[in-house]
Amino acid sequence: GLHGYTQEFVSELSEEQERAVLAKSIEVITKMSGKRPRGWTAPAWATSGNTVRLLEEHDLIYDHSFMHHDCQPYYLPNAPTNIETNVSKPAESWMTPMSKLQPPGIVEISANWHLDDWPPLNSGRPGTGFRRPAELEISV
Repeated sequence: GLHGYTQEFVSELSEEQERAVLAKSIEVITKMSGKRPRGWTAPAWATSGNTVRLLEEHDLIYDHSFMHHDCQPYYLPNAPTNIETNVSKPAESWMTPMSKLQPPGIVEISANWHLDDWPPLNSGRPGTGFRRPAELEISV
C-alpha cells in the first residue's frame, strides 16, 4: 500500500496537493512493482477531511490510518460536507445538519499501537530506544 510520497502530512495539504501526491505515489508504485496499490496509510496517521473521498476517487479499497476499532475491520463513513465551527462567524453559518453519509467504499484496517512495532523500537522521546526482540516477546 501507499504511505505518502515524502512523508508529507496530508492534514496540512490543500485538496489539490493531496490529490497530486496520491496520484504520483500510485504512479511510482505501479511503475516499480507492475501492480497498482490497493490501499493507503497516512504518514503519521494524519488525515484530512478530503482523504476518504480521494482514496475512493483513486480506486483504493482499504486504509490503515484510523483507530476507531482496535482489531476489527470496518467501512469508513464518507460525509461529503463538513462545516467547521468558527465562533468568529455568526452561529447560523455553522449550525447546519450533518450531511448524509454516502455508502462506504473503503475498508478500514485499524491502526493499533498494541500491534505496532513503533512504540518499543522508537529511539526518540518518549521512547525507550531499541530493544532486543526477545525483550519484546510475550510468553503465552
